[in-house]
Amino acid sequence: MTLTEQQTIFHKTASRIENYQDLSKNELAEGYVKAEKENNKYLVDAYFSAIVLRYWFKIFKWMQDSRSTGLRDIDFVDWLVDAIMYGLNHKSWLDPTKAVYNDPNGFDKVINQCCESERLIIYQSLNKDKRKANVYINSLDQQIEENGDAASVYTNAVYNPETGRGAKDLVLTFIKENKLVEAMILDTIARQDSFKEEKEKDYKYELDEETGRTNVTKNYKVTTTFDPRKVVKHLTSIDQNFMTSYFNLEYELDEEKGKEILDKVKGISNSKLYTMIKKTLIEVKDNEEYLSMLI
Repeated sequence: MTLTEQQTIFHKTASRIENYQDLSKNELAEGYVKAEKENNKYLVDAYFSAIVLRYWFKIFKWMQDSRSTGLRDIDFVDWLVDAIMYGLNHKSWLDPTKAVYNDPNGFDKVINQCCESERLIIYQSLNKDKRKANVYINSLDQQIEENGDAASVYTNAVYNPETGRGAKDLVLTFIKENKLVEAMILDTIARQDSFKEEKEKDYKYELDEETGRTNVTKNYKVTTTFDPRKVVKHLTSIDQNFMTSYFNLEYELDEEKGKEILDKVKGISNSKLYTMIKKTLIEVKDNEEYLSMLI
C-alpha cells in the first residue's frame, strides 16, 4: 500500500465528521475523548483518523531526516499512528499532575513529545537490531573479564523480545529506590548506543591442487562488545529535551522528577560515572530480584 493510499483511507474515515478539516487540534482531541467515553467506536475511529491527518506532515519530515534507516515510506505512518495512540491513551493534557494541564496548547505539546519519543525509540530499536546479530559472538570469558557477566545478562535480556519489558521494569525499580543515576545508566545500556563494533580480518588459505598455488581469501569477522565509554558519552550529552521527549515519557515521570535525575547525572564527573557503571552492573548481577526481571 502506498503512502497516498494510506492517506486516502484515513481521509475517508475522518470524513464521518462533517468539515473535520475546519476543527482545531483541541476540538479534535475533545471529540475523541467524548466519543471514547460514549463508547462510540464509529466516531472514535473518525476523530483518530482526523488527528493523524493533522500531524501527517511529520511523516515527510521523518522521511527526509531518516533516509539512512532504509525504512519504507509507509513505515513512517506506523511511527505516527503509534505516537498518537500513546498520547491519546495516556491523555496527559487532562491530568492535573502534569505540567501541560490547562495549557491551551497542551494536547499539541503531548502529541509532539510522543512523536519525538517514538522517533528516538525506533532509532534505538534499529541500533539494537543492528547489534543483535553479533552480540552473542562475544565470549562470556571476555565479558566477565572486562565488565563482569552482568553486562552480558542485561543486554541479552534486552535483545530478547519476550523479556524486553524486563529492562524497563528494572529501570523503574531503580527510580523507585531513588537510585537515579544508576537508573539512567541502565536505560543507556539497554536503549542507547552502548556497544561498539570491531572488524577483525580472517584469512582462509586453500591449496589449488591443479596449479599448486595457494589461494588466499580475506573475510571480516564483526564482533560487538559493550563499551562503557559510549555510556559515559551519552550520559554527559543528555539535556532537558532528551528528558522531556523520551525519558520522562518512557518512564511516566513528572517534570520535577526528570529534572532531579538530570541534575544528579550532570553533577557527576566522568571518572565517577565509569565507577558507577561497573558497580551498577555488579549490583544487578548479585541481586536475584533484579535478575529475575531480566531472565
